[in-house]
Amino acid sequence: MSETAQSGKSIEPPSIDAGAVFDHVAELGLGAVPAVAFNPTVEPPTLRYYPRGLDDHHNPEVIEIDDIEVTADRIEAIIERLWESCFITPDAQISGGSDVWADASKHWAASNAEAVVQAHIKAALAIGLVDCTIRDEQPTGAGRVDIEIERKDPVDPSKWSRPFEIEVKVLRHAGRTGRKTSAKLIQWWIKRGIRQAAAYRDARNAENGMLCCFDMRNSDHGDDYADNDNRAFAATHNVAMVRKFLYNDAEALRVAKYGS
Repeated sequence: MSETAQSGKSIEPPSIDAGAVFDHVAELGLGAVPAVAFNPTVEPPTLRYYPRGLDDHHNPEVIEIDDIEVTADRIEAIIERLWESCFITPDAQISGGSDVWADASKHWAASNAEAVVQAHIKAALAIGLVDCTIRDEQPTGAGRVDIEIERKDPVDPSKWSRPFEIEVKVLRHAGRTGRKTSAKLIQWWIKRGIRQAAAYRDARNAENGMLCCFDMRNSDHGDDYADNDNRAFAATHNVAMVRKFLYNDAEALRVAKYGS
């Protein structure tokens, strides 16, 4: 189907047996493509999301389809699953689909890193928030919203709300040419993102604003990735902040978890 799911094509499976369907997908050469399986026979109905495709069918994310409030914690949990599955190290990335590094060994980020992250977050939210509509690049007088979440009222489906407007930023150690980014510029970039999230929330009459940062610097600053001024700025404007750190190789992740 198209990105907006306005049209699509289907293939009749050889059997309704789940195993046969999975085998058929593999035979078509699509086993590594992210997939979703819907099971309406359990209570509550569930989606099983396979971020690395049906070839990796032992590790699905089970998502219950129910009337659950859209909160910052719920969104962060979805983003965290995406980060762990597709971004935490270059090895986790889907080849050709989520390459955010120009040269991981040097901590050089790709020029389109934000666009790649944004596209993946949109897809993850569409799956994790099945009762919502996820839109990107919505125009406002204050700029274009990276990601917008709209939700039908569970009591009155004719009514809609906008729980969140999300701004996505990548914090770079250096760009694809190796030009380094100063600490001062990083903090300016974070403040700009906070300002954008607040402005888009107000322009779209949304309930909340959020800034999501994927941190690709050469060291993990932890909770201090944003300075005190930016934390106060976000609190003043009621903008939630989420950050995920990307390791440039698997060994860096192992050292962080188990020590050098």
